[in-house]
Amino acid sequence: MFLDWAAKLGLLEHNPEANILKEFSLPVKKILVSQVVTFLLEGSNAIKCLISANHVDWALETVGQGFTLPIEEEDSIIKVINLYRTWTLEKGKRPAPISKNFQYFIQQMLMHFSLLFHPREASKEMVEKHANLCSKVLDIFLQIGRQLGTKLSVETWEIFLKLLTSCADYILRQDLEKIQEALPRKLNAQIMKVVFELFLLSKTRNPDLWGALIDRVSYWTHHMSLILTWKTFAISLTRRTAAILYGPSEGSETVSVKLDDSTQNLQLEDEYVFYAWHKLLYILGNPNEQIKHPAIFLAFMNGIEMLVNFYLALGSKEINDVVAPPSGNTILNLVGPWLFDAIQLDRKGFDEGTALALKILCNIVMTKAHTNIQPYYIAHFYFSLQQSLLKEGRVLLAGITSCTNLFSYSLQGVRCLLPAFVFAIHKILSRSAKPFDNVMPAEHVRRSCLTILGQILPLPNHFQDSPFKLNIMNLEGSQGAQIKPFDVGTFTQLKNHYNIILMDSLSNENYAPNLERILSLTYLWQCENIDNSSDFTKQSLTLIVRKMTTAWPHDVTKMALKIVSQMSELYPKIEKGSDQADRIIKSLCKYVTTQIKAINHNNQEKKEELTSLAYQCICNWLMVEQWLLKKPKTRDELLKAIVLGLTGNLQNVIDAEQVVTKEKTKKKKKDEKKNEKQNVQQILVISDKIKNAAHETLLVLLNQTGNFPTACGPSAVSTLITELEVLDNNIELSKQNGEITINPKNSKEYIRYFITLEKVIICCIDRPFNPSGPSVTLIVRDKTGKYAWDINLSYLPITVPKFDPPKIAPPPISDVPFQPLTQPVPLDEIDSIFSYLENQPTKNSFPIVQNQVQKEDQFLVQNNFHLNTDITVKEPEGANPYSGACGWQQSRMLLSHLGYLSLENRDQLYPLHMNHAFFNALRNLDQVSERECVKISCIFARKGQSTLEEYLGNEGGSIDFQEFINSLGWGVKLSKHNGFKGGLESKRAGPITPYWANFSTEVTFQISTLIPNTDSHPEQNHKKRIILGNNVYVVIVWVEDLLTFSPQMIWHKAKSNCVIICINPLPHGLYSIRIFSKSESTSVGPLFDGVVVSKYSLGLLVRSTSIAIHTKERVIQEGEIGMLEIRENVLDDIFRKYKIECNLEKFYSSLFSTNDIIGPHEAQLSSSSNIEVSRKTKRKPKRTLESPVPPQRSKGDLRSHNKRENSSNWSSTYTRPSHSDSQTKIGVLGSHHRRNANNENQEEEKSRKKKSSKKLKNKKKNNNNNN
Repeated sequence: MFLDWAAKLGLLEHNPEANILKEFSLPVKKILVSQVVTFLLEGSNAIKCLISANHVDWALETVGQGFTLPIEEEDSIIKVINLYRTWTLEKGKRPAPISKNFQYFIQQMLMHFSLLFHPREASKEMVEKHANLCSKVLDIFLQIGRQLGTKLSVETWEIFLKLLTSCADYILRQDLEKIQEALPRKLNAQIMKVVFELFLLSKTRNPDLWGALIDRVSYWTHHMSLILTWKTFAISLTRRTAAILYGPSEGSETVSVKLDDSTQNLQLEDEYVFYAWHKLLYILGNPNEQIKHPAIFLAFMNGIEMLVNFYLALGSKEINDVVAPPSGNTILNLVGPWLFDAIQLDRKGFDEGTALALKILCNIVMTKAHTNIQPYYIAHFYFSLQQSLLKEGRVLLAGITSCTNLFSYSLQGVRCLLPAFVFAIHKILSRSAKPFDNVMPAEHVRRSCLTILGQILPLPNHFQDSPFKLNIMNLEGSQGAQIKPFDVGTFTQLKNHYNIILMDSLSNENYAPNLERILSLTYLWQCENIDNSSDFTKQSLTLIVRKMTTAWPHDVTKMALKIVSQMSELYPKIEKGSDQADRIIKSLCKYVTTQIKAINHNNQEKKEELTSLAYQCICNWLMVEQWLLKKPKTRDELLKAIVLGLTGNLQNVIDAEQVVTKEKTKKKKKDEKKNEKQNVQQILVISDKIKNAAHETLLVLLNQTGNFPTACGPSAVSTLITELEVLDNNIELSKQNGEITINPKNSKEYIRYFITLEKVIICCIDRPFNPSGPSVTLIVRDKTGKYAWDINLSYLPITVPKFDPPKIAPPPISDVPFQPLTQPVPLDEIDSIFSYLENQPTKNSFPIVQNQVQKEDQFLVQNNFHLNTDITVKEPEGANPYSGACGWQQSRMLLSHLGYLSLENRDQLYPLHMNHAFFNALRNLDQVSERECVKISCIFARKGQSTLEEYLGNEGGSIDFQEFINSLGWGVKLSKHNGFKGGLESKRAGPITPYWANFSTEVTFQISTLIPNTDSHPEQNHKKRIILGNNVYVVIVWVEDLLTFSPQMIWHKAKSNCVIICINPLPHGLYSIRIFSKSESTSVGPLFDGVVVSKYSLGLLVRSTSIAIHTKERVIQEGEIGMLEIRENVLDDIFRKYKIECNLEKFYSSLFSTNDIIGPHEAQLSSSSNIEVSRKTKRKPKRTLESPVPPQRSKGDLRSHNKRENSSNWSSTYTRPSHSDSQTKIGVLGSHHRRNANNENQEEEKSRKKKSSKKLKNKKKNNNNNN
C-alpha cells in the first residue's frame, strides 16, 4: 500500500497493527465502507455513536479503507473524503473524542488520505476520475494547512509533510506506468504548489524534512510544473527578503504567491523568510546535472533571469541606508556557478538554455561593473564569453546581442576578448555564420555587431603594439572543431580586419538602418586611422559614392551624402586628395543629372531632397582647395550640372553625351541625327528647391572658391566696411584738404543706392580725397552677403613710358615796342603838316589829344609796353569734379561706363528711396547671416554631482574637458568678435568662447564653465537662460559619472526640444558617447548612441554630430527655410517697397540732385548685430529693429540674442519691416528727423545764396580790374 511506500522512503514507520480490513475481500470492504460512511454522514450519528477513542479508531479503520477501493466506487470514496473533511475542518461536527485528542486523530486521517494517491489499474477514464479525487484531497490538505496550521503540533506537521513528500514522490516518479501518466499530468502542478506552500506554512526548520524534500525533488525535474512552481515561490520569497532589507517599496510585505490566477499571502516571520528562501532557492540542486530536458532547463533559466533582474533593479527606489544593494559579487555568489557550468558544459540540444545563461551572466557583469567584481568571477566570465564567441547558433547570438555595450564599461582586462569579438563580428557580417532567422532577424544581429564595432574602433591606435596574452588560435570552437585561422597578436594587427569588415559591410549590407550605422562607422574609422594611412579613406569614399549613386535606397543615400560632405574635412590628410575630390565631383554631377531626369510625380519630393543634398556635397568638396581650377573637364561637367539644375535644359547634357559616345560610322551618324531631332528643345520643369540648390552651388563656385577664409578671417564672409565708416573717412579727409567741407549733414551728397532686377543692392559712395585720387567705394549686397570694392578712374597706362617732350624755341621778340612796316615821312614834309594844322581851328582840341597821348605813353611805359605778357597757348589743367554743387561725380561716371545709365538698360537699375524705412530695412538685411548659424551648449558635470544647479556651478573643469573644449573650435573674444555670437555678451558670458566656421556654417559653443558664476544666485539662473535658452537644439554634457546623470533634468529646464550628447571619460583614456533624444528618429551621424571614440577625433566628431543634429531639429521645429532664402526675401521686400519708378527726366535729374533723401548719418546706419529668427514658415520674413547696433560688425543668423534674450521680437518670429512698422518704429524720432531735414534744407538754401552773391561780387571786382 501507499504507507508501505512511505516507509520504504524512510519517511514513516509502518504500523503492523493498523489496516485491520486489509485481508477482507473487496465485496465485503465495499459494503462495509459504504454502509458505515453513509451512516456516519447522516445527521448527528457520528457524534452520538462515536463516544470513545476506541469507537473513533474503529470507525477510521473501517471508513479509511474507502481510500483503497477501486475508482469505480467513486461515490463511496467521495463520501469518505467529505466525512474526513468535516471531521478535520469543522469543529462542531466532529465527534468529541477527536476534539479531545485532535493531534492523534488528524494524523490518522492524514495517513488515510494519503492512501488515495496509490495508483490503480484502470482505464483512462477512471484515471481521470482518480485524478479529480486526488485533487479534492489536495485542496483539503491546503485548507488544513491554512486554517489549522497554527494548531497543528510539530509532530503532526512533520507527519503531514512526510506524507506530502511521499505522495508527490509516488505520483511524480519517472517509473510510473504509462496508463497512469494522466495522474501526474493532472496533479503535478497542484501537488507542487501544495508541497511548497505547506512547507512554508509549517515553518519547519527540521533539516531532515528539508533534506528529504531536496533529495526527492531531484527525481521530479522531468516535470515542467516543478520548475514553474519553484520559480513562483522563489521569486515571492525573494521579493519578501528585499522588502525586509531595503524597505517595502522594493518588495512585498508578505510572501505573495500567484498561481493559477489566484494569490495567496503567507504571513511568515522575517527570520524564517530568509531560511525558507535559501532552502527553496537551492532545492533543485545543480540544474546542469539534474535537469535532462532542454525545455525544462530553459524554463529554469527563465526563472534565474527573473531573479537576477529583480536583484539588479534593487536600489532604484528608496532603500535602507544600512544595507547596500546587492553587488555583482553577491548575485554571482547566488547563481554564478549554475551560469558558468551551463555555458562551459555546452550540452548538445541545450542551446537555448545555454544562450539564456550567457545573457544573464553578461547582464550581471555589465550592470554591476561599477561594484568591483572579484577577479575569480571576471576570469570565468571572460572564459565563458570567449568560448561562446567561437561557437555557432544561439550561443554565438547571445554572446553578441548581450554584450553590445561591454567595451564601454571599465572592466579590468576586458580587451583580452577583442580578437574573439572581431572574429565573431567578421563571421556574422560576412554572412559565413549559420543563419539566425529562426531566433532573431539576421539584420538585428548584424546591428549588434556594428554597435560593438563602434566601441572597439579606437583601440588599435590607442594601444598600438600592445600584445594579446590570450590567442584564440589556441582555442577550440564548438564541439571541439578547430576555428578558422585568425592570428592576431597585437592591437595594431586588428586594423586590417577593421578595413575588411567595413568594406565588406558597405558592399553586402542591404538593411537600411544598418547601412546608416556602417556609414557612421566608416567615417569614425577614417578619422581614427587617416594619420597612419589614407588608403582606406580613398577606397571607402569611392565605394560609398558608387553605391549611393546606383544601389542604395533614399534614406541611406541621404545619410551617405551627409557623411560624404563631412568627409571633406579629411581632405588635407588624403594622399592626392585632388584626384579623390575630382572623382567625387564627377560622380555627383552624373548623379545630379540622373536624378533631375528621373523626377516624376511619384517620387518628386525624395529626388528633390537627394539632388539638393548632392549639390551641398559638391559645395563642400569644392571648398577644400582650389583644385577645380586645375581640372577643366570636371569644371565643365560641374557647370553643366549646375545649368541643368537652373534651367532644366537637357540639350547641353545630350550634346555632351553624344560627343563622348560618338563613333565614326554611318549608322551611328544617322541615329545621332535622329536623336538630335528628337532631343532638341527638351526642357524639364525644375522645382524651386533644386533651382535654389544649383544657384547656391554656382554662387559658391563664383564667389567663394579661393576666397575663404577672407582677409577678416573665417568669422566673416561679408565685408566689415560700412557706409557710415566710408562717409566718416570723407569727413576726416575733407578737414585735411580744406577746399571742400564735408560734414554729417551734407555727406548724403556723396552716396546713392540702387537695386537691380536681380535684387542686388548697389551703394556708390564718392571719395573725393582718397589718397590715391578721387575714387568710388562700391558696396554690393545680394543674398550671399555684402561686398565692398574701391574703384579709381584710370586714364594712364600702368607703366608710363619715359620720353622727353620736344623743346620748341620761342619766337624772337624785339626790344623796340613798335616797328612800322611803311617808310618814315621825310622831315621836310613835317613843317607843312604842322603849318596846316596851325591854320585849322584845333587849338582847343589839341591839348586834349596831347593829354590823351601822354597818358597812353605813361601807361605803356609803366607796363613796359606789354612786353612781359605771356600770350602763348597752354595745355589745360585737369578738371576738378567737385568744384560744383554735386558731390556724386565719380560714381555717376562709373555706372555710366558700366552701361547701367544707358537707355537700353534703363529697366535694369532702379534708384532706391533713401528714407528711414529704407535704412531700417537695409539694417535688417545686414543682420541676416549669410551662413547657417548654430549655437551649441556645453555643460561640465563632476563626479558626485547629481543636479543641474551643481553642474552649472562648475568653473574651469578637468584638464580633459578643457582640451575637449579647445578641440571644438578656436577661442574668440566676444568683445571683438565679428561673427555669430549665439546670444553671448562679454559682460555676462565671459570674455572668451569657442567658435568654429566654414564657408557655409558658423558655430558658437556656449560653455557653462566659461560663464562667470553669480554668488548672489547659487542656482545660476543666468547660465540656464544662456545654456538652455531658445533655439538651443543640442546640449553637450561632459559627465564624469554617468550613473548619476538623468536627461530629464535638462529637458525639464530647456526652452527648446534639445538632443543631449553625453561624453563619459573611460578609465583607459577613451570616451563613451551616449545620445539622448525625446524622439525615436534615425541617427544623423557620425556619432551614435554607445560609440567609443579617442581624444584625437572626439572634438571633430562631436562638432560634426552636433551640427547635423541642430540642422535636423531646426528643420523640424522651424521649417526648411535657409539663411540665403531669408536674405532673398528681405531683398524682395526692399525691391518691392523702396525702388523708385520714374520717367527719364526725373531719373537723370536724381543723379545730380539730393532732394528728398537722407543720408546714413541721419538714419544712424551702422554695422549689424546678432538677431534671432524663427523659420517655422517659408513666408517672407518680417523683422523690426530691437536694439542699437554695436560699432563692430557681428553677424547673426537672426536666431541669436538681444539685450533681453526672451524678447518676443527676436527670439520667436522674424518679421518683415512694412511701411506701417517703419512708421511705428520711427514715431517721434522720425518727425524730429523730418524737422531737422527741413531746417537743414533752409540753411543750405541760405548758404547757397550767400555763395552765389559772393561769386557775383568777385566777378564784378575782376571785371573792374580788367577795365
